Amino acid sequence: MANINLANATIIEQNKIEITDDGSLKTNASNITADIENNSNLIFTGGTNNNYIFGTGTTIVDGENVINSSTIVNNVKINENKKLRTSVENIVGNIENNGVLDLYSETFKGINNNVITGTGTLIISNIENSKDTKISQDTIKLIWGSNFFETNASDIETQSGIINNGSLRFTGGENENIIKMDDMPNKAGILFVEGDLTNKATITQNGMVIEKGEFNEVVQVPIQTLL
Repeated sequence: MANINLANATIIEQNKIEITDDGSLKTNASNITADIENNSNLIFTGGTNNNYIFGTGTTIVDGENVINSSTIVNNVKINENKKLRTSVENIVGNIENNGVLDLYSETFKGINNNVITGTGTLIISNIENSKDTKISQDTIKLIWGSNFFETNASDIETQSGIINNGSLRFTGGENENIIKMDDMPNKAGILFVEGDLTNKATITQNGMVIEKGEFNEVVQVPIQTLL
């Protein structure tokens, strides 16, 4: 049990660590082997987390490349210029991302049920966003070779836009995000529409497929199509 602000620099192996609401633990994730009940602040400065984390607190990523390989039932905060890579199946809680969140699915079609906010960059591969789950980021990036990122357009808000190098599927809603590609000709950027969509921003993609529903333009949409 920790009821003080503790900075750890060595190996801790326990059945359980409890962080109370007036304490904090700051450590490299690889230094801990224990279930962690976090009711305050658990701060990872780096490493790989293999520990089950639960409680009412916040897991804070303060390392340049933190990897999560276990279940976190906590709110998660990623600090500026820091990075977390995790499967969507391993996170249960709201996420404030002000750095880089690399979110993938172990099943190739995981469902994101976590509200994601902040000023960071969200990197996505093989994920479906559940209905009415809001994502607000500076940039969302879909990597080349990934399966669909499927979402209602109204649930997505970006400041700098969506970089789609894979397959983006809107199930409907209202899009106010610029959609663009990296410089990857012939390999990137297909937008699928599977429901009534109202578009209010510029879309530049290699192709667009309207599977069903209506596509309504509020602004003129340039499309580079290979289809």
